[in-house]
Amino acid sequence: MGIEDIRILKYSEPFSPFNIVMNDGRVVWVERPERIALSPTGKPVAVYEGPAVSILEVKRIAGLEPNAVDA
Repeated sequence: MGIEDIRILKYSEPFSPFNIVMNDGRVVWVERPERIALSPTGKPVAVYEGPAVSILEVKRIAGLEPNAVDA
């Protein structure tokens, strides 16, 4: 799992929400593509969760999983 896997999900058409699962078990929901920013260095990822921003180290990401939005 690396930055390219996240980039593929961010730019997929149509976009589908997904979760980023961290090594410590924390789950961060990416609701829309504009809510995630990828570093040019490929190391940190920023996810905007309401008024807060989570900075995630790619090396600490355990996996990615789909997360459907309730319609």
